[in-house]
Amino acid sequence: MLGNEIIECLCGCRITFLRLHPKWGYERKYLPGHNSVPPISAATKRSISRKIKAIWADPVKGKRRRKRLQETAKTPEYCQRVRDGIAKSTKRQQMGAQRCGISNPNWKGGSYCVNGYIKIRVVAHPKGPYVPEQVLIAEAILGRYLKYFGHNHPKNEEVHHINKKRADNRNCNLLVCTRSYHTSLQQRERKQKKRRG
Repeated sequence: MLGNEIIECLCGCRITFLRLHPKWGYERKYLPGHNSVPPISAATKRSISRKIKAIWADPVKGKRRRKRLQETAKTPEYCQRVRDGIAKSTKRQQMGAQRCGISNPNWKGGSYCVNGYIKIRVVAHPKGPYVPEQVLIAEAILGRYLKYFGHNHPKNEEVHHINKKRADNRNCNLLVCTRSYHTSLQQRERKQKKRRG
């Protein structure tokens, strides 16, 4: 049996480690998490690139793909055409575009309730077609959109319900605050609730 020598990880990352596990003593070939995807050899990469080049060079298939890429390039004009329902490529998508909104038989007035929050359909809003009602009310009062710096960013502006009733969207019940302050406020409220009950 071999000793506990230093070896390289077989995934190709070139990181060295002890062959035997330091605590349990079993033999290792990979570092944890490194053996899930086998490395692609240079020959495989070459064959894949040859196939892709052959498809693109084909006068019929290549032309279709280039045209499709040009049509679906995410330029601001294309995005606006998608929002307007013009840039639908397939027949099914065209049918869906014709039956969206009020023309859809399942239309329920453009609002619905999720986890107690009322969401209203506003297609032109930067946060998407369905926006929480409290956000719309707060933005109307402030006269601007709530600040957004990225997903789960601590400086994002959020709307807090003071009386903890999510459907109560009166002006006097809404508080606009940062995400970090909102989290600390909710934690404080939970601790107070635990002390009382």
